[in-house]
Amino acid sequence: DAFSHSDVHILEIEALNNLYLLKKYEYIMLEDYFQLIEKYRQEHYSPLTIKIVQHIHENITDRITLNSISALVNRSTAYISMFFKHEVGIGLMDYINLNKAEESKYFIKYTNTSIAEIAYLFSYCNPAYFSNIFKKYIGMTPSEFRMSK
Repeated sequence: DAFSHSDVHILEIEALNNLYLLKKYEYIMLEDYFQLIEKYRQEHYSPLTIKIVQHIHENITDRITLNSISALVNRSTAYISMFFKHEVGIGLMDYINLNKAEESKYFIKYTNTSIAEIAYLFSYCNPAYFSNIFKKYIGMTPSEFRMSK
């Protein structure tokens, strides 16, 4: 499956004729591969984990808490935490924050939206906290990431 995707991407890249379009397509291509990886990983998850992961991805801009996930799947927070970490290999809140950071990268890099507005878009009440989370998972602050265009 990845090979057929790479063939399509090679043809698309060869058709692009300027650097701006190439950089824009780079994001599309990475997103495609991330979705392939996520699909592969989900095929090996239990139905409970799939439900949690889908909920996170469908509601990535909402405030998602351990309690809200627990209520969604009708299991205790302790059970959900242990189960998710065992199956996915990363804690639930880490998974949520990592995915919020990954999704926010597009807005930081390709829009002029302020970092504070992006923080609020992803339901962080404090832009400084969002910056700390972003740096933890991406390795640089949102401002540094924006400047790295």
